[in-house]
Amino acid sequence: MKTKTKKDIIEILLSGKHNFCEPEVNEALKFLENFEDNDTIDKIASYAPERWAYYWARDIGDRDIMRDRITESGWAYYWALNIGDRDIMRDRVTEPEWAYYWARDIGDRDIMRDRVTEPEWAYYWALNIGDRDIMQDRITESRWAYYWARDIGDRDIMRDRVTEPEWAYYWALNIGDRDIMRDRITESGWAYYWALNIGDREIMRDRVTEPEWALEWAMYIGDQEIMKNRIAGSKYIDMLIEKGKE
Repeated sequence: MKTKTKKDIIEILLSGKHNFCEPEVNEALKFLENFEDNDTIDKIASYAPERWAYYWARDIGDRDIMRDRITESGWAYYWALNIGDRDIMRDRVTEPEWAYYWARDIGDRDIMRDRVTEPEWAYYWALNIGDRDIMQDRITESRWAYYWARDIGDRDIMRDRVTEPEWAYYWALNIGDRDIMRDRITESGWAYYWALNIGDREIMRDRVTEPEWALEWAMYIGDQEIMKNRIAGSKYIDMLIEKGKE
């Protein structure tokens, strides 16, 4: 079979016998301006973005040439899912996100399981695939500890992993353990939201030290005289004065 050249590629792009949209075609034609008319597809492909290599192979062909351009986990997953070469592409999937999608949609769970090392994808793996005892130990961030407790369970275990104020607030609001989570509210914004939606205003008032949140507190909760001192000298003081005139 004749090796395609730049001229052949342009003819294919202009023929409309593909699934590329007009902006993609125009982008590709602009890219091809960097090559000579007799440059072959092998040379051109070596400089092309991976997404082009994938879409060209999927919609047009030249898979043996384009296959070697696929090195990123996401495109390796899409190639295996929609084109094939799973034995080849499997080793190119190294990122936790795509290891999860591979296991969910293609298989090889025993292989992909060890590549899921980030809390987010450990959570999704446990929720949608299984292996909860294994994935539980990979939940090390507050956000995913909260989601795990809310959607899967193991609240006694996950409670101690929620250390960030934001997720301590959501835990208290939606799960409970307010006496425990209260002490983890150390940032002004989340102290404000706690007081507004949960309570403990006398406790939270002292934790609101940033002018922006002192203004929010004064406007929507009260204690304007107390909060005025925390806003003084900031750009928010005029807003508080205007509020007082209403």
